[in-house]
Formats: sequence, structure tokens, C-alpha cells
Amino acid sequence: MVEDFDIKYKDFFNESDHLKRWKSLLKIYKQDYGSFRILFMIEVLALLDKWQEPSVEDLNKILSHTINGRRFGIKIGQIVDLFQSVWPLEIAKYDLLLVNTLSKNYLPKNYFFTYIKLFSTALVQIWWAFETLMNDFASIILEQRKESLDRIESLLLADKNIILNKKGQMEERITYQPIDARIQFIYSLLTNESIDRSSNEWRNLMNLKNARDVYIHRIGKEKKKDFSILDKSVILDGFKSVQKIISQVFEKTPEFSDKFVYKFLSFWSCKNDLPFMWDGKDGDTFYLGLSTVEPEAIINLFAPMPSSFSLIIEEEEDV
Repeated sequence: MVEDFDIKYKDFFNESDHLKRWKSLLKIYKQDYGSFRILFMIEVLALLDKWQEPSVEDLNKILSHTINGRRFGIKIGQIVDLFQSVWPLEIAKYDLLLVNTLSKNYLPKNYFFTYIKLFSTALVQIWWAFETLMNDFASIILEQRKESLDRIESLLLADKNIILNKKGQMEERITYQPIDARIQFIYSLLTNESIDRSSNEWRNLMNLKNARDVYIHRIGKEKKKDFSILDKSVILDGFKSVQKIISQVFEKTPEFSDKFVYKFLSFWSCKNDLPFMWDGKDGDTFYLGLSTVEPEAIINLFAPMPSSFSLIIEEEEDV
């Protein structure tokens, strides 16, 4: 990839503020994709080297090494460790990207089944990502705060309750609390703040949840006037709110906010719409960096054959 790098960015890493550097990197992505690939990969390599914020010296050392044509080797396990905290969200980004790409380049009615497939997959994936991540966070905090949490807090985080069994003995059992109440409890315990139930974020999340419930449990069984399978705003607004809540958890939970890796994930996973990790075409490797999909690739995958017939829709004449 060295041949794609523009030498004018050789001093890019002299900027020590990672937020300023990453925002500049987003601009480079739109202007010079080859150079972006190199610079982003160096950001990742420097992070994985010590699992802390890299210094200007560390970053420039890796850049110099790269410019001189030398290669780096990293363990797959290190990459997995990086994205395992947010991989459901990264997959949701990919699914939403497909919906956006299709709808912006083709009329959904012309590819109706493809649009329904992509829309429904994104809908389910976005909510699943949110619920999964919040439960993951609860498990992490349950372990890291086990000495300071009281018994009730621990049970609620584990989604358990105390009951009496047939022998009259106390026993812990899974309770499955309502998910919206559980999300609020987890968020509050982690960040020491509450989610504003009157906010747009909460409204968007509940619209997303309700749409997901309709699709999973009731679509085709009863009519719902408050949800249309073609209403893309439900998943667009819902995903933005999911990203915002997850980002706030990273930034306001002490166990997360003190670690640089969560600053990285908050920016690249929660504050950018494109996935930062993809499967690579050449072998069993990953591709690190932002990317998009071509509209034609979606059509070729989901609508590979020409139409068998054409529909002619005639308007009724006024009587």
C-alpha cells in the first residue's frame, strides 16, 4: 500500500491531539483514499502495540517504517480484541449502508424484495446491536465493580431475582426484565446519569424497538398504522440514537473513559456511519479502514436475473 501514500502527509502525526488528528483523517478519506488507508492503519497499529494512547514518536516511527517499504505483522487476536466490544454495531452499520446505498440509487419499488430484505435486516440488527452491547456493558461492570455493588444491583445487572424453590430454599433465577427498563437501569448505573425519557434519543429508540417488535412478532398478522416497512427514518434515526447512547456509555463510565481504546471506539464506531472493519479479499485477513459499497454490487447480489415479465399499471378512468 506504500505506493498509494502521498508524501505531503509525512508530518501528519506531529499533531498530538488524537481528536484533531482523527477529524483530519476523515477529510483525507474523502480526498485521498490511498493515504487514508496508510494513516488509519498506523493509528490502529500504534494502539495495538501498547493498548494505550500512542505518542507522536511512536506514530512517526511506524510511518517511517512503512514509507521505507517494511512490513508489519500483527496477531489476529489483537484485531479481534479491538473490535469485539462493538462488532454488533459495526455489522449494523454495514446493513444500514446497504439500505442507504440502494434507496439513494434505485427506486425501492423497482427492487421491492431486495429493499424489504435489506430494511428488515438492518432493523433487527440495529436493535440487536444496542441490546447486546448494553448487556455486554452490564456484564463488564458486574465483574469490575463486584466489590462495590450491593446484592440488589448485582442481581439486576445479571437480570436475576431471588425466589424460593420447592424446598423453601433461596435460589437465583433469570427474570428477563422489560428491556426498556433494563437499558435505563444499566445506563444509570454505569454513567451515574439518567436517560431523558422525553428526549428525541429515547423516542427514536422506542420507535426502533416497536418497529422491530412489529416485524419480528406481528407483521402480516395485524395491521399497524404507526409503522411502515418502507419508513427509512425509523432505522436512520434509531441508529443515530443507538450510536449516541453507546458513545455516552464509553465516555461517561469510569471503567471505559479512562482507557484510550474506548476513545478510539467512540469516535470510529459511534460517531462515524461507515464500518471501520471489513473482510479482506485476499486470504483470511481483515481490512481496516472506512469504505463503501457500489450500488451495482447490491443489485448483482440480490437481483441477479432479468425480470420475467413487465407490469403495466393502468390508471382507472374517471366515470
